[in-house]
Order: sequence, then C-alpha cells, then structure tokens
Amino acid sequence: MTNVKHDADCDWASCVTPETLGYLWNQNGGGINLSILKSVMSFLPAFPSAPLPPPLPDIKTANEQIQISENPESSKIKGVLEQCLRIVEDYGSSNNRNWILCDVNLHAKLQGNAPRCGLVALSMAVEMAQRLSKQTAQPSVGSPTLIPYNDFESEMMALLKLAKLKKFTSKGEMFSAKNLGVLAKEFYGLDVRITDCGLDDISGIFNHLSEGNPILVPYDASANHAPCLENGNKSHWAVLTGIFCTFEDNDFNWEHLQEKATVTRLEVNGGKTSIFTLDNATNKLPENCIPSTLYLLARQPKSRHVGVWSWKELKESNANLVEYCPNKESSKDFVLPEGGLREGLCKKILYLKKK
Repeated sequence: MTNVKHDADCDWASCVTPETLGYLWNQNGGGINLSILKSVMSFLPAFPSAPLPPPLPDIKTANEQIQISENPESSKIKGVLEQCLRIVEDYGSSNNRNWILCDVNLHAKLQGNAPRCGLVALSMAVEMAQRLSKQTAQPSVGSPTLIPYNDFESEMMALLKLAKLKKFTSKGEMFSAKNLGVLAKEFYGLDVRITDCGLDDISGIFNHLSEGNPILVPYDASANHAPCLENGNKSHWAVLTGIFCTFEDNDFNWEHLQEKATVTRLEVNGGKTSIFTLDNATNKLPENCIPSTLYLLARQPKSRHVGVWSWKELKESNANLVEYCPNKESSKDFVLPEGGLREGLCKKILYLKKK
C-alpha cells in the first residue's frame, strides 16, 4: 500500500470512499487490519452527537400547585372528648345515663387547594376498612391504568388518572356517589353498598360503624366544616368513623364494657353520668340508641380535626344537596352527573367494607 502524506490542506475525508475501502479489503485478502481501519476512520468527520432524551417527568410535578393548609376556622374545633363533654352538658335529660364514644383513629389527609375532597375522603375510608386486618390498601391487580404507590400524593395521582379516564371528573371533583363507588371497587377492591334514603336507617348506620367499617357521606359544609344547609352549593365529602350516643335504658352490661373502655365520670345538673370511650369500633353495642342523642364522628379533607356532628343535622344537610352553582371560574368545567346533584349526591350514602 502506498504511503500517504498527511497534508493539512488536503480534504482526507473526501478520500475515504467505498472504492478506497474496497481497495483496502482486496489488498488484505478479504479483510481490513484493525490498525489500518483506525487510521482510515481518523480522517472521517465526527458524527453529530445524538440529542439527549427529555428528562423523565417528576411524579410530583402535577402536585406542585397543591397547597396543603387548613381553614383558620379549623383551629377553633375542640378535641373529640371536649366536644362530647359539651354535648352531655347541653343535653339536660342525660342525668344517670351512660354514653358511649366509639371511634377508629385515622391519619389526617388533606385535599389542599385542589377540588378532590371525595377522592381524599375515599382514601381515608380505605384506611379504616383495612384497619381490621392491618393490611395496607393497594390498587386492584391487573388494571393497566393503576400504578403501585408509596405515598399519599402518588396514590391520589393514580386515583385521579382512573377517574379522568372514566370521565368521572375534570380536576378531582366528585359529584356522583355512584361514580365514587366505582372507584372504591375498581381501585381499592372494596365492597360497596350505596343507598338513597339518606341517614334514615339509624340501625344500619349504627351497626356498620360499630363493626369498624366506614361510611362516606356528601353534605353541605359550613366555614368550620360542620353540616349546614346551602342547597348543595357548599357540597363536600366526609367519612364517618364512629358514634357518640346514649341509650333508651341502662340495662346494658356496663361493667363488662368497663374492662375495655376508658371511663370519664361526670356530674351534670346534679346527676351522674359516664362516658365510656372505646379505642376502636369493633365491639358489640346495644342498638336502642336515642336518635336525638346520636352523634357521628366525622373526618373530612379540609381539616385535621375530628367533628362530632349531630345525626339530625347531617341527615338534613345530606338531603338538601339539590343544586350546584359554580362560584369560581375554575369550577365551571366540573363534571356533573346526569340529573345534577339531586341525582348524584342527594340522600346518597356509601357503606364500605373490605371484601
């Protein structure tokens, strides 16, 4: 092979042609020496670098605008026992009657400034439904829309993705109890029973909660998140986790219950009464509670505080969800079910339990 003189002014890249490579191939008996090939390749211009792939999306990107904070009115809400003591004091005929406070303690989960109260309330309900078996809630296996999650925001993103895919929601809002029930079944694998008689079934509510199972209820929320009457224009979701009540008679075996409960003894208006506080709602309790003294313990996604709400007031609030008037520009594209709130939320109750 002829020696080649390296000349800085020579365009060596133009000399490296298919004919040149063919000549080298033939001269080397059907092969090209690696050192020769390297010499030839050194004259070739460098290929442009491939562009870097775009960075993977940060799973938290979609949630950066979600600000987690509580309404200032929330700070005025008293502790559960303090709320119960106030109720006993206000109930004048409670003398010589015993009260039961039964609840399941859950982690507070807040919706922030995103309209996702139904989704967050469902997540809290799942925690309660799983509490008995001490199992962590996971998405149902086999659905291509779901991904495993390790934190609350990842869970909400996956749940919202499914809700949007099914056209249940635009930004997280849930104005249909039926659709929320579908998510509870498909995403969490829960058993769901939806009723349309409101909170009239006291026995059913009492038994479901006393067994440690959650109830999801839509209602109108006031400034401190307690039930109010706004015809559905302040609609919100809460999960019921416990009960506080007294009974028609005192023939219940209170001595036996005392072994499991923390007892707070009181003197009210010259009479004596006691509050039996149970750590969880899995005890067999009498069913003859006095409706006017029935209070429901509720958690909702705008506050870390637990509300002790009158059954009667929550029942009336749940039954007044009949209209929706968007009060913000961002809420005008919310997804409403056929028939509006009257069909989607009014008097609707979701009874959830683990299968």
